[in-house]
Order: sequence, then structure tokens, then C-alpha cells
Amino acid sequence: MPSLGCPPTGNQLRVVFFGMDLRILRELAACPVDLIGAYLPNAPYTLLTRLPPLLRWVFKCIFREQVRTSAVYMPLATFLTAHNIPVLSGTNVNAPKFLRRLAGMTPDLGVVANFGQIFGAQALAVPRYGMINYHPSLLPRYRGPSPFGHILLNQETRSGATWHRVAPAVDQGDILAQKSFGVAPQETLPALERKSVQCATQMLGPLIEAIAEGTATARAQSEADATYFPKLTRQEKGELARMGRLIG
Repeated sequence: MPSLGCPPTGNQLRVVFFGMDLRILRELAACPVDLIGAYLPNAPYTLLTRLPPLLRWVFKCIFREQVRTSAVYMPLATFLTAHNIPVLSGTNVNAPKFLRRLAGMTPDLGVVANFGQIFGAQALAVPRYGMINYHPSLLPRYRGPSPFGHILLNQETRSGATWHRVAPAVDQGDILAQKSFGVAPQETLPALERKSVQCATQMLGPLIEAIAEGTATARAQSEADATYFPKLTRQEKGELARMGRLIG
């Protein structure tokens, strides 16, 4: 596993971003780092913005999956273009071609937030100091892709945000930074999500500084305390709606 050592004095960390959360990317771009790239899946972002309405409609009918991908990632793509941040494209972050491209960028660190792929050992070994991931709960509790809804369904009174090392096993890497907050009795899912992201952005700058200085510390997660929850079912979403906690 890569050490959390420090780069040569006076150099900024060369960082690549993986994820869909624009708020985390904005915070990362404001940090004293060299943001050398961000991942975007292959999709016709620029083409969709330039086509006339009729041709755009035809394109959407023929290439529905690519259009859906563009719709999800378009705010990110717009931000990258506006700030001249290089795009690292691909469909599979573990594919040999993608790994060669990533290695050629010589990153020091990968920052991950709301990313739908699982990194293999080869991908994790490319950045000099590995990758760090934002998870929206107090790990090791509430591992999995959709912690917010389950936190509310279980009527938890506290939640939080965690930055941890990325490991091949989902949400099981060592914890690097963690912050908690109270969950109000009528907290809604969007409000809970906003609180967690705010905590994550507050921790990101100091964590990156600690990694750059070689002072970051990591602690292993307790598997005895770990819990995992999958995506919300339709019934669970309905229950949250009846509780008045799904939107707002």
C-alpha cells in the first residue's frame, strides 16, 4: 500500500479527480494542488451542446445511453472546460489502455467522490500516494452506495462524513479523516446529504496538506462494527416519503 509520504519540498501534489460530485471537485480545485485531470466517461458532451434541436433529438433517440451519461456528467464537463482541467476519458478504469494513460500522467494522488466503478489493485497503485475517497457516513458503519436513506429509516441521531484510503474492497480502506454531526428528528434526505458534503469539503484541504507534508495518519476500520446497506428499494423510498423525509 502506498505510504502517505511527502513530495519534494515546494512541489504541489499532482492530483486526478474521479467522481460525479461537483462540490467536491470545486473544493479540490481551490486547494493548493496541481489538478492534472479529472475522469469523464466516454460521451458526446460537446456535440450535444452544439447540435441544432432537431438533430439533437434524433441523436438522443439513437444513442440513448450516451445521452443519459452526458446528462449526468454535463455539469462536471462544463466545469472542466471552464477551468481548463484536462479530461481523462474511458469506460473502465481498470482497462490496460486506461491504466497506461493514467500512469503517463504521473499522479501523486487520486481523489474520489461519488464514483460508480471499483478500482482494482493495479489502478490504486498508479498514484504515488494511492487514492482517497469521500464516503457519506461514519465508517465503518453504513458502508454501501446509499447510506443517507438507511440512516434516516433507522432513525439515527448522528451521522457524518469520512475520507478513507481506497481499497479493492468497497468502503473498507483505512480512515484518514472523519467528522460527525447531529441528525434532527425531521431531517430530510437532501438536508442530510448537504451536511455530509459540507463536512467532506471542510476536511479535504487539511487532509491534502497533511498528505503533502507527510503527517497524515490512518487507522484501520473495525470489521466488528461494520454495517453495509444496498441501494434503497422502492418500498424504502415510499416509507421515507410517508415520513416526510425524502425531499425538502
